[in-house]
Amino acid sequence: MERPKLTHKQDYQVRCIMSHGIKAELPLGNPNHYVAFDPGEGTGWATFGENGKPTNYGNVYDDATGIYRFLNGGLDLSQGVPQVVIYENWRLLKPKEMYGSTLRTVQTVGVIRGWATHIGAKIISQEPALNQGNEKESGLKPEGPHSNQHWVLAFNHGWHYLTAEKIVVPRILWPEG
Repeated sequence: MERPKLTHKQDYQVRCIMSHGIKAELPLGNPNHYVAFDPGEGTGWATFGENGKPTNYGNVYDDATGIYRFLNGGLDLSQGVPQVVIYENWRLLKPKEMYGSTLRTVQTVGVIRGWATHIGAKIISQEPALNQGNEKESGLKPEGPHSNQHWVLAFNHGWHYLTAEKIVVPRILWPEG
C-alpha cells in the first residue's frame, strides 16, 4: 500500500511531532498498538506505537469493501495486533438529503467495529466535532484534494486520544518555533 505524499507543511509538522511529541523514555513497543480511522467512502487510517510514535498512515477506498480487504490483509500486523481502535463516529444529520442512500459510511464503521471486536481491541469512538480541535493538538492539517487527506483526520483522531490519555507530550508543551 502506497503512503500519501506529504505536503511541505505536513512533513514539517510530522517531524515536529516525532521530535517533541513522543516521550523519549518510552519504548516503541507494538508499532500497531493504536490504530485510528476516519471512515467513509474514502477511509483514512493511522497507526501508532505503544509510546504514541506515529508508525504508518494511508487511505483506503471502495467504502466498506475496501476497508474489509485492508483490515484482512492490507494492514501489516506481523509486528503486533492493535489493542485500541479509534474511529470517528458518524451521525445522520440531514435525513432528507440522504433519502435512498445505502449509508456507506455507516457500513464502513460497522466493518471497523466488527474487526476491532474480533481482534479483542478496546473501541473508542470520537465525534466529528473534535476535528478542528484535533488539528490544533497535532498541528497537522489536510492540504490538497480532500480525497487524499482522510489519513490526516484519522491521524488527528489518534493523536487526540494519545494526548488525552497522556501518552504523548501535548503540543502546548513543545518548544516554540
